[in-house]
Amino acid sequence: MKIYLFDVDGTLTPARQPMSKDFAEFFADFCKKNVVYLCTGSDWEKVQEQVPSKVLNRCKGTFACSGNEYWDRRAEDVYVRGNYKSFEPPPELLLDLRCLLEGSDCPVKTSNHIEERTGMINFSVVGRDCTQEQRKEYAAWDKENGEREKICSVLRKKYELLSFNIGGQISIDISPEGNDKSGAILDIREYHEDARIHFFGDKLQPGGNDYPVLKELTEKDSYNQVKSYEDTWELLKDEEPVKKVETDAEALKPKPSVKLAPRGIETFTICRQSDESGISGTGVVIEGVEYATGQVVLHWLSPFPKGSIAIFESIEDFKRVHVNPHPTNKTIITWSDGRQDEF
Repeated sequence: MKIYLFDVDGTLTPARQPMSKDFAEFFADFCKKNVVYLCTGSDWEKVQEQVPSKVLNRCKGTFACSGNEYWDRRAEDVYVRGNYKSFEPPPELLLDLRCLLEGSDCPVKTSNHIEERTGMINFSVVGRDCTQEQRKEYAAWDKENGEREKICSVLRKKYELLSFNIGGQISIDISPEGNDKSGAILDIREYHEDARIHFFGDKLQPGGNDYPVLKELTEKDSYNQVKSYEDTWELLKDEEPVKKVETDAEALKPKPSVKLAPRGIETFTICRQSDESGISGTGVVIEGVEYATGQVVLHWLSPFPKGSIAIFESIEDFKRVHVNPHPTNKTIITWSDGRQDEF
């Protein structure tokens, strides 16, 4: 299974800015057709400010705070915080950061320099309350003077058990070793054992906050380093097109068991040509059995790896709940004798 993992700032959006409307439309459609997760150094509130709900509703989940906090999509606009990691920064580190802030030659300083997030802290000399112009001014100044890399180098020597990575245009992500974006890869593999992960990020160089991801990628995985959301857009346009959903009766006909089923049992599959909810997917999503009593047992093929089982008193009861309210799904029920019911 191919799974896409995307950084946000500098990869899907300009730094701390909302997604472009045109790109958001394109990316929402891409998420509908593929398995997509987001992974960002920002907290969940900032993610919601930058990424529109129509995109978040089509992503499988979001790893916020550099992978230290997971937000699982359960339904339309319903997100639940799952596993998360804690970090209590040592007082000496906070004192060192304040000393570095006071000693900086940065021409502009605003406020909100040390921001504690789940499993990490974010440090910014110019301050996270800076304007977009001040952000650009500091980014240009830092590019010329290398201040953030110098700060990281000094702190790495003193705090060997902590990780210091440059993030975005103006900040440094600080966390215990392992409390970084590499955790997102490990979590995805736990839920998707056959995953082939394709990562997109803009800070993949050593010392960047996307770099830890590379440590966990294997030979079957891949990645792209981008400089902007426009780069990401162009690369995604070249991705393999999603296969057309097969609707032919012979192709959708349930495969016979090695052993004959008992008399009075009919088998069927349920195919969706579209997925209104963005949860169950398209193509064959259910394998089912109808007993002589009229009762049906359904095997939903998602979530991976086992899916789930549901029992209804009749096929009509099932249709009232999962078919009739969703006409845009263009559902097809294909029976073992080749009959098809289209809705």
